[in-house]
Amino acid sequence: MQTRLKIESKGRRKPDDKQFNDLKDGVQRVKLSEGCPYLCPYCYEDDKLKVFPIPELNGGIIKILDMNFLWQPKIIERINQLADMRIRGQFFEATSGFDFRFMTQEIAYALKKAKFINIRIAWDWGLKDQYKIKDVLNMFFKAGYKPNSIGVFMIVNWKIPLDVCDLKLDLLKVWNVGVCDCCFDGGYSIAIPEYWTQTQR
Repeated sequence: MQTRLKIESKGRRKPDDKQFNDLKDGVQRVKLSEGCPYLCPYCYEDDKLKVFPIPELNGGIIKILDMNFLWQPKIIERINQLADMRIRGQFFEATSGFDFRFMTQEIAYALKKAKFINIRIAWDWGLKDQYKIKDVLNMFFKAGYKPNSIGVFMIVNWKIPLDVCDLKLDLLKVWNVGVCDCCFDGGYSIAIPEYWTQTQR
C-alpha cells in the first residue's frame, strides 16, 4: 500500500517578490503564481501562495511556469481572463504537470477554450493514484484533447521504486498518452543515485 512520506519543509525556496516574465524568440515565460499546499518531500516549492497579475501577452506561446497553477483562487476566472487577453495565434502551455487533486471537468473545458496546448499531468506518487489519473485523462478527452497531446510527469530516481515506475509506464502505454519523466535531485547529468542505482537511472 502506498505510504505518504513525512513532509520536510526545511530548505524550501522562498517565494519571489518580483514576478518572472521573459520574452525570447517569440516564447514568453511567465509566473502567474507561486506556492503549493502539499510540501512534497521531493519538491522545493514553499506552501505560501503568491498570485501575480497577468502581464501583457506578447509571445506566440506563453509558457506558464507555476509549480501548481490550479491552486490559485477562482482558477476558472483566471483561465477565462487569459482566454480574453489572448490574440489570434497565441497559445498557452503549463510547463509543470496539472495537479489531479484540483482538476474538474469545468477546468478542462476552460483550458481547452483558452487554447492551452501540450497538456501535462503530475503523477509523482505510486499506483494508488492510477484511478484518479485516469479520471483526469478522461476529463481532458471529454474536453476535446487527443491522447497524443497529453503527457504525464513521473518522478524517477526517488523513493518510488523502479518496478512501480515500470508499472506506471505500462498503464500510460495502455492509455496511449505520453510520458514526461522528472529526475529527482537536479537532473540526470548531476543527480546522485541515492535511491536508484546508476544503472536504473
